[in-house]
Amino acid sequence: MTGASLTSTVVRLDPRSRLPGYCVVAWNGQHVAEAFALSKDQSAAYWADVSRVARAIDRVFQPMKINLMTLGNWVPHLHTHIVPRYADDPAPGNPISWEDMFYDEPLPDATLRDHAERLAAVLYGTEST
Repeated sequence: MTGASLTSTVVRLDPRSRLPGYCVVAWNGQHVAEAFALSKDQSAAYWADVSRVARAIDRVFQPMKINLMTLGNWVPHLHTHIVPRYADDPAPGNPISWEDMFYDEPLPDATLRDHAERLAAVLYGTEST
């Protein structure tokens, strides 16, 4: 999984993130730009998926905080950035600039694969205990 499919969303890890677990959760139904455009049932399913991914990130990476950013400035399709924050990130305890969240180059494939596999194990309930 550098990408995963859930009930109503697709999830993608960002390969350049300095923040382990940073990902984007995107609505996989008909095109909508805003969360309020979803029906009540669709909204419940969307936010349940976002929460499920945030819980998995919390369990796997144990950040000190998780921020959720539902944006649409560059890509006008409903999606939420899940931004784990760490004591040793570029701005611990403070707002972080967009530029400080990313490396110039992608993470090594082995690192990204490890992150993806660990998250998938929690999301799909296949982790070993």
